[in-house]
Amino acid sequence: MAASRLTDDPLDTPAGGAPFVTIMVPAYAEPPALVIGTLNALARLDYPVFEVLVINNITTDETVWRPVEEHCRRLGSRFRFLHVEGITGAKAGALNWARPQVHPDTELVALLDADYQVDPKWLAHTVGHFDDPRLGFVQCPHGYRNFDDSLYGRMANAAYALPHETDTVARDEHTVGNALGTMTVIRLAALDAAGGWAEWCLTEDSEFSVRLHAAGYSSVFLRRRYGWGVIPDTFTALKKQRFRWTYGPGQEVKAHWRRYLPGPWRIPSALTLEQRIRHCHYGLVILLNSLETLLLPVSGALLLSILAQREQLMVDARLSLAVAALVVARWIMRWSLYRWVVGASIAETLGGSIVLLALRPTVSKAALRVLLGGSARWERTNKFRPPLRRGRVLRSTWVETTCAVACLAAATAAFFAVRDVVAAALLALGFTWQAVVHASGFAVAMAFEHALRSRSLRARTTLNAAEPLGPRHE
Repeated sequence: MAASRLTDDPLDTPAGGAPFVTIMVPAYAEPPALVIGTLNALARLDYPVFEVLVINNITTDETVWRPVEEHCRRLGSRFRFLHVEGITGAKAGALNWARPQVHPDTELVALLDADYQVDPKWLAHTVGHFDDPRLGFVQCPHGYRNFDDSLYGRMANAAYALPHETDTVARDEHTVGNALGTMTVIRLAALDAAGGWAEWCLTEDSEFSVRLHAAGYSSVFLRRRYGWGVIPDTFTALKKQRFRWTYGPGQEVKAHWRRYLPGPWRIPSALTLEQRIRHCHYGLVILLNSLETLLLPVSGALLLSILAQREQLMVDARLSLAVAALVVARWIMRWSLYRWVVGASIAETLGGSIVLLALRPTVSKAALRVLLGGSARWERTNKFRPPLRRGRVLRSTWVETTCAVACLAAATAAFFAVRDVVAAALLALGFTWQAVVHASGFAVAMAFEHALRSRSLRARTTLNAAEPLGPRHE
């Protein structure tokens, strides 16, 4: 299998000439101005042979999709608008439905979310990697634009940056990269060999990566950004997105675990040992996050038992030192990654960390649901600007806020009612920390609400389709 290449450098066009690329843009109830901006950027691509398929999936409101259809007509024959109703499988179903619609000369399929505006050199700097006949896909990192005019936007962008500069890079170094669903260029033959898109999985992109590597294809992750999307405008939308990104990998490991087993128990495939370990680890860590959901009720039951029965809980002081060392080491690692790998400022590090804390209850909830076999449906990230509403912060975070207040009450009770000093300190600090985690959701929602009410955010959500792109947006 070909080695993975981690690079920022563009490659020349393949020896056989520029391959024909079909760019698929799935769109479900997206703001017309947003999609039109994406199409205008694609029209400026510096690449000779490509087509764009806009796949409008189950959008019944004609005022939403008719302007996009008309704009495709104005942009010319390269742009085809496909409207479909009655299909299932969400984004994966739309992509599978559109597969027979691609141009007969198509060699590569590129995926682009409806909010992404691309650099004109995106394809020209990407297709050269496909000189390697075993290369299945090239993935460019996610990028975001127009976020720096609000505290909420800067915090969310910093949270997105951490995995792209750390985990994604590390996975690629061992040829275990994941397709990310946008800014992805895929060899059409590899897509067909892997069996298309899994309509049962909430993260059809990373699930596809498992089957593609199992079919013997490799992948490449480029460090340079060639496209920029928009950050979800509400904390509720951010939570829905993170729920999907958590639930999907949990589905993957439950579906493919037999591919990862050793010896005769394993389903044969081209996955290397390294790929089996890392693909399994990716989903298994998600499932283990479900244990955090049980932490609060178990700790609460323990405290109630102590208070009700006047129990004496004795804890060795050395345990508290070990717990403290673990917590401090974890924060030093997170801080170091942000500061020296991501290159974030102190404010960005703090803001990104708060957003990640705020999303932890959602991650744990999604992990527990997939572990227990609970159902979940694919939900798009709403990109329409939300109206100003009173009480939105409390409505969107009432669960987190309630848990934060309950945790503070439990911390107070533990501090004053538990006789053993070490046990009291551990319980009080543990509940206080959980209060901080849950209160982070309220803080992030407040930051969004402040941004929504600012003139700068109102200007940003207009989404000027003609706005130029470039490094200043990052």
